[in-house]
Amino acid sequence: MITFVLIVLSLAIIGLILYFGELRFEYKIEKNTKDLSEIKKTSLDCLSNTELNILKLVSEGKTNQEIADNLFISVHTVKKHISNIFKKLNIKSRNDMRKFKELISNNL
Repeated sequence: MITFVLIVLSLAIIGLILYFGELRFEYKIEKNTKDLSEIKKTSLDCLSNTELNILKLVSEGKTNQEIADNLFISVHTVKKHISNIFKKLNIKSRNDMRKFKELISNNL
């Protein structure tokens, strides 16, 4: 009889541990997701209007030449703005810039 009670209590404790462990895990995922979106929003605030426009055009897949023609600036200026965007957003490639596409369309 005592063995049966111990087994039931053990299973109940294991069930509670698993249940609360999953809740904590889901909370961490949700919290991290919110933090990332907040980081992206505040990062976009540090960009100038020209940098935002260039970020939008890059996220649409435009080349440096197409961006320069669109904004009536030189290709060198476009490259400089892209370099500044990389530094401000702490990204390393044009593909990373495409991740900001939804935020940009909401911002502009």
